[in-house]
Amino acid sequence: MTSNQHDLEPEAPAVRLQYMNFQPVEEDDRKAVYRAFIEDDDAPGAPVYALTVTVASPGDREAEELERFLNDMEAGFVLTAPNPEEDTGDDREPLPDLDLDKEILIEPQLVRLRTLDGTFGVTVVVRTAVAEGEDPRAAEFRSALEYQPVVAELYVRKTVLAGKDHRYRAIGGVIRTATATARYGTGTIRQPAQYIRVGGGSRSARGTTVAVHGVTRCTYDFVGYFNGPF
Repeated sequence: MTSNQHDLEPEAPAVRLQYMNFQPVEEDDRKAVYRAFIEDDDAPGAPVYALTVTVASPGDREAEELERFLNDMEAGFVLTAPNPEEDTGDDREPLPDLDLDKEILIEPQLVRLRTLDGTFGVTVVVRTAVAEGEDPRAAEFRSALEYQPVVAELYVRKTVLAGKDHRYRAIGGVIRTATATARYGTGTIRQPAQYIRVGGGSRSARGTTVAVHGVTRCTYDFVGYFNGPF
């Protein structure tokens, strides 16, 4: 599925993006886990959402950059229609090994519904930036940056963590569909790899996990659809 949208708003306009207050929930010599909650008291069911980010344990030098990265991340959730279809074992294919030297894990979650029962669809939008990585077409896209449409300064200035792709997984469920739209720079969403660039519309993927890779430094909107809570 491909969208030809060229505006600077998320593909799910009903989702209000906000900066979040990430707090550490786990850390050891290998990894650090941070989580932020969003409570929507005005929505049906009064849902509580969470976004969890897992990274390699930062040293003193990387800690400040990681804090800026988390502070720059925006997200929003919206509850959609009731969906009694539970994610099946066939949907839940084995999770690929996470390489924290090269990846960040970002996990949206519908934690609970305070005034409703049942399973519902959820839309999540995450706006963040991924660093430039290795790609055979990097030089081509890097030169094309000079000719990309004018973008808002906030997209250009998003903090990145060098050498890290972004992997998305819905806690307790499966990302049934995900799209990525470039706001600055060029990247890919996979699998399979599909290129995204400013003004080029969105590209889609689905699966147990969905990855976003930077061809050049790339600020993007990730829109994911999943079910919960489980």
